[in-house]
Amino acid sequence: MFDAHSIVLYLIARYCRVAGKGITRTRLMKLLFLVDYMYWKRCGRKLTNLEWRMYLFGPFSREVLDILDELEDGGKAIVEEIEGGLPIQSL
Repeated sequence: MFDAHSIVLYLIARYCRVAGKGITRTRLMKLLFLVDYMYWKRCGRKLTNLEWRMYLFGPFSREVLDILDELEDGGKAIVEEIEGGLPIQSL
């Protein structure tokens, strides 16, 4: 299994580069779930050690929010509050 911190940071940076804007927590959560799921379909095991739960707005993992808090505290990501979402950008 790979380090979830590295994967989250990579997805944030890649999304920002391609989309030209920050990614919301909801979109990051869904994207990370899809990466984990597709890896499981191809390799028969999960890419990360994250535990997923299905909720109304899609997959959710509390661990992802904890990782975001750690990345922000460590100065590796910025979480900004704006109307309609919380865009996250890597530094």
